[in-house]
Amino acid sequence: MGSIDENQLRREGRVIGGEDASIDDFPWQVSLQKFSINGIVPIPHYRHLCGASIINHDWLLTAAHCVDGLVNQILPMQLRAVIGTDLWRNALIQPSIQVLSISKIVVHENWDENVGKNDIALLRTSRPIIFSDRVNSICIPDSDLNVTDNVLVTGWGMTSDRSLLANFLPNRLKKLEIPIVDMSRCRKIYNFQSYQITDNMLCAGSFRNGHCIGAYMGDSGGPLITYVDGRAYQIGLVSFSLPCRTYAAPDVYTKVSKYYKWIETNID
Repeated sequence: MGSIDENQLRREGRVIGGEDASIDDFPWQVSLQKFSINGIVPIPHYRHLCGASIINHDWLLTAAHCVDGLVNQILPMQLRAVIGTDLWRNALIQPSIQVLSISKIVVHENWDENVGKNDIALLRTSRPIIFSDRVNSICIPDSDLNVTDNVLVTGWGMTSDRSLLANFLPNRLKKLEIPIVDMSRCRKIYNFQSYQITDNMLCAGSFRNGHCIGAYMGDSGGPLITYVDGRAYQIGLVSFSLPCRTYAAPDVYTKVSKYYKWIETNID
């Protein structure tokens, strides 16, 4: 199998549109931010890189492609997690939020960036996360859940793919309800392009009336959520997709339940 064409595949994911969301409803949501210096007048700042989710007091879950280039070059405060807010900008002047540096990155040992397999990583925060009404962990299922209803994807990703002018990261967290896509249909779309959709992945999103409905750039690593008896479970994390308008393709998510043992082993 040939490698994935990076110009064709959107590594950063695809939520287009979506509604404003409150961190009170999604207290596990994290903005993963990277130190950056750019602009005509170089000004140091942090930019939103990817989404992540809280799985316990010390660890976050995200996509491998968000952080694999940082594993051997991570510096203090180069990567940080902004926790307890639905506004990712101006983190330091917001009251009652937590801004934590990342002390350890664990990328899945079989992560393959060429074909998008095992796109999952763990991040250890520099100090324990303090739980509150606006900060809490999400449940990770230890086996496959039978999900037939729509699911929720959340993130700070771009809200439009129609023009460069519209492509900016919203400051407020967004949520979007999307359908799970049958795996046989998903495989037909991606296998046509020689992308292997495995049992460790799941597909979600839709294309209706000329509109792509799903994740977008900036949502990568963020959670795909379902509810069982009122409790939130993370069933997936945003991984990759083909250009939606060209292929009417759903987004591909890493199926988190398949990595429960891996997560458990590494956070122990």
